[in-house]
Amino acid sequence: MEGKEGSWKDSPDAQEVFSRIPSVLVGRDLKDFNRKRYDESFERYVEEICGVFRRLQQICFANPEQTEDILTAACAAVLDGVQAELNKPKGLKGLNSKALLKDTYKMFLVAYLTPAVFELGLGISQDFNEQLRAEWLIRYPGDSYELIHVDKVRSGFESSWKKCYITQAVCSYLGREDDGYELTAFRNFRDTYLASSPGGPELIAEYYDSAPQVVMVIEFSGNAGREYPRIWSEYLSFCLKDIESGKLVECRERYVRMVRELKAHYTPWEKFTA
Repeated sequence: MEGKEGSWKDSPDAQEVFSRIPSVLVGRDLKDFNRKRYDESFERYVEEICGVFRRLQQICFANPEQTEDILTAACAAVLDGVQAELNKPKGLKGLNSKALLKDTYKMFLVAYLTPAVFELGLGISQDFNEQLRAEWLIRYPGDSYELIHVDKVRSGFESSWKKCYITQAVCSYLGREDDGYELTAFRNFRDTYLASSPGGPELIAEYYDSAPQVVMVIEFSGNAGREYPRIWSEYLSFCLKDIESGKLVECRERYVRMVRELKAHYTPWEKFTA
C-alpha cells in the first residue's frame, strides 16, 4: 500500500496538480455573484479550473485502487489552503474578519466550485464534491451545505425568486398561505404606504436587489430551519404588529433595519471584498 501511494504522490504531475489545486478556492471572492455578472464569471471560472481537474482525473485513472485516497488528499489540500488564509491576520476593524472570510469561501464553494466541478462532467466530479463536503464538515462541524448544479444558482437570480422576497420565503416555511393574512398585510404596506412615501421606491428597489441573494444563501447553506424562524421572531413578527397598530413609520424603520442587517449578515463578503 505504501509503495503504491508513494508512487502517485511522488510523480511530477501529481505534485504540480496538488500545488495548483488550492487555487480553485483560495483567493477567490464573490464580487461577481449577482444577477448581471454570475453567468459570465461562472463560465470563466470553469475554464480556469478545467485543466487541473482533468489532470486530477488522469492521476485517479492511472491509480484506480488509490482514487479515494487521491481525492481525499486533493480536498484536504484545498481546505488546508483555506485554513492558512483564515489564520492570517486581516486587520478589519469592527468585523470578525476570519468568520467573514470563511463565509465567503463557503459561499464560493457552493455557488462556483461545486457546480463548476459538476459542469465539467468528469468521472470524478460527484466523488470529489461529496468528499470535499465531508472534509469541510470534519473541519467545520455543523456547517454543511448543499451540492448544487449551476442551473439552481441561475434560477436564484430569475424573477421568480424575486417575486417571493424574504417575507414570502419565511412565511412559506412557517406554513402561511401565499394569499394569507400575513403576506397580504406585508404587501399592502409595501405597495401603499412604502411605495408612496419619500425614498420608499428606492428602499423597495434595494430590497429587490438584496432579497434573492439572502434567500439563496439561506437555502443553499442548509440553514433554513434555523434562520427563517429567527427572521420571523426578530423582524417580521414586529413589523406585522406595527402594521396592525397603524405604526407605519415605525414599520418602515424596522423594515429598513431588517433589509440592511440581513444583507450584512447573509452576504458579508460584500463588505469584506469591497
